Amino acid sequence: MPESHRCHRRRCGPSSTRVAGQASLRHRELMQLRVFDDSEALASGAATLWLDRLVARPDLVIAAPAGRTPRPTYRHLQDEAQRRGLSFARTRVFAVDELVAPAPADEHLGYRMMALEVTDMQSTIDYLKAKGVAITWGPRVREGQYARAEIRDPNGYNIELRHWFDRR
Repeated sequence: MPESHRCHRRRCGPSSTRVAGQASLRHRELMQLRVFDDSEALASGAATLWLDRLVARPDLVIAAPAGRTPRPTYRHLQDEAQRRGLSFARTRVFAVDELVAPAPADEHLGYRMMALEVTDMQSTIDYLKAKGVAITWGPRVREGQYARAEIRDPNGYNIELRHWFDRR
């Protein structure tokens, strides 16, 4: 994927966090935005990503979403781990629940969605549109500060895209 479509985790709080006994995790690590053709491809892709990380780091800590939505991913995870002969014996898993009361529909603020920091808003929007992902809000620009837009995942949850200007 071109550099303009690579995203950063949203910056929040201090520049790093510590997990007991583990190295510092930087909030500015790059992550890649991936668009899948359907929910089955998403489930398989997510499971493969987790298992590849498990191979690299057997003491992986996983925050696993609760509910019905991730069940196909967990089925793929189980099947593929068994096929590869992988063990979760050293892995720590804890369930998280993403349910929150939605903000009023006409307000686009607060902690009601996941956010991705993008390096180039227009290139990211062009890429997503080419993949069939609609921009549901924005982009809005606050001169000298940021550009902001929103997309929606297949389950209807909003995802914020934000391009901070002059942040390194």
